[in-house]
Amino acid sequence: MAAAAAEASAPRSPVTLLSIAHFWNDAYSTIYPALVPLFMGLLHWSVTAAALVGAVGSIMQGAQPFLGRLVDARPSRRYTGAALLLVSSTALFEPLTRSYTLFVVLLLVGTAASSLFHPTSLALVGQGKNQSRGKRVATFLVSGNVGRAVGPLMASGLATVIGSIAGVSVVALPGLALGAYALTAVPATLAPKAGGQGPAVVALLLSRWRRLAILLGLSGSRALVTFTLVALLPVWFHARGGTALESSVYLGVLLFVGSLGNGIGGALSDRFPRRFILMAAAIGSAIALGAFTATTGVVAILLVAVVGLFSQSTTSVTMVMGQELFPESRGMASGIALGLGNALGALAVAGLSLVAGRYGIPAALYTTAALALVGVPLALLYREHAAA
Repeated sequence: MAAAAAEASAPRSPVTLLSIAHFWNDAYSTIYPALVPLFMGLLHWSVTAAALVGAVGSIMQGAQPFLGRLVDARPSRRYTGAALLLVSSTALFEPLTRSYTLFVVLLLVGTAASSLFHPTSLALVGQGKNQSRGKRVATFLVSGNVGRAVGPLMASGLATVIGSIAGVSVVALPGLALGAYALTAVPATLAPKAGGQGPAVVALLLSRWRRLAILLGLSGSRALVTFTLVALLPVWFHARGGTALESSVYLGVLLFVGSLGNGIGGALSDRFPRRFILMAAAIGSAIALGAFTATTGVVAILLVAVVGLFSQSTTSVTMVMGQELFPESRGMASGIALGLGNALGALAVAGLSLVAGRYGIPAALYTTAALALVGVPLALLYREHAAA
């Protein structure tokens, strides 16, 4: 009785706390782009090896659906805090390592921990009235995108001010403190539904495979644009004699304006047909990325902002689509829409890293712009199967 009363009195959608935690979780996930050019100079990484760093870490986001299913089956208030503590710990040790292998391992561990954080938190944020779900999800996702924008700027700024890569480790302290607090402050996730854990995962996925394939294609093509720039921009600036701080400014603009696009897309999805937003995002991303690759200076900064605006405008849209597709398993749905879609985009980035090493980074960026247009026919297919 007491436990039930306590759960009933808990806030149904603790957006504020979860959004702050999301800020730091995602800030730590983008520290590595600022460290890559520094390690390229210190440890002599090749263009392909440096570009692969981001792709390898992001591929681990494919674990989100499975961890989301764990959240659905065995909900616990501990997941969010524990995940943030682990992500913060990897941010503490990444600047200290001098081994490429260990650096990649830390990225993998951090991404896996982040993969637990996202479905847990999104399942909570997605609770409540459907009328404002898009806005709540957008608020949560925007905070993470702002964190992603600030992460490389914090890391490169600290390295510049302190004068050493190791000094960047101090950035982990706020996340460690917040993670410890979140262990008890985050309310319990949804309890398992009566009658067990719901349909078997494989049967559930197969029963809706057409819409699932469309959703993954849309999420993957969206993630491809952002992940390619996050992976290749630091390497490109280093090859042209630029600094880590300079590339971090571009990444900061990309991801910060992307957070605005995320919020705009989420709000528009509550009022207008999603297929129009999805198509506009794909076309806008492709054009802006192609133009950015051919320019420099102030114009390039403006264009990378446009890329972020369009490429991230469908993140909250696809998130809500995923939760509607699998309402009986919101944690898994969030993991599919965000994590598995991101992993597919990261797999493509791994291939583009090889293109960058052989034909140059501009060739890889132009290829990415062309691939972004895959979102147009997929948006049309979403209209066809939305009610299936």
